Amino acid sequence: MVFAMLMCFPTKIKQCMDMIVSSYMLDSGIRLPHLMTVAVIGALDNPSQKEVREHLPFDKSYISILVRELIDMGCVVNVGEGKVQSLELTESGHRMEAISRMVRDIISVNLFRDFDEGEREVFESCLRKLENRTDILIQTYSQKGSRQ
Repeated sequence: MVFAMLMCFPTKIKQCMDMIVSSYMLDSGIRLPHLMTVAVIGALDNPSQKEVREHLPFDKSYISILVRELIDMGCVVNVGEGKVQSLELTESGHRMEAISRMVRDIISVNLFRDFDEGEREVFESCLRKLENRTDILIQTYSQKGSRQ
C-alpha cells in the first residue's frame, strides 16, 4: 500500500495545489509554478536562473520559460549585463510574492486541517528523512554501473 501511495501522492498533491491556486487566481494566468518562482527570486539576492533552478523541482528549460513569462507579466526584470543574469522582482513581482505567501498558507491550512501540531511535526520529520534517503539513492544509482 505504501508503494502505491508513494507513486500516486505527488500527482495528487500537485493536482490539489493547482486547483487551489487556480480557484484563487481565476483567469489571471498565474499558476503555481509562477508563484513558486517568484517566491524563490524574492528570497534570493538577484539570482541567476541557475540559482533559481537549485531551489525548484523544475528543469533548466522550464525555469527559462517561467522566467520569460514572469518578465512578460512585468513581475521580474533582468538587471544583469550581457549574458550575466541577475533577476529582480518588480513592484508587481513583490505583490505576487505576497500572493504566493497567502496561497501557500491557504494550501497548508487546507492540507493539514486534520493534523494536530504533533502529527504535523512527525509528518514533516518523516518527509525530511524520506527526502534525504531519496537523495542518497539517486546519487547511488546515478553513478555509472552502480547497482547497490
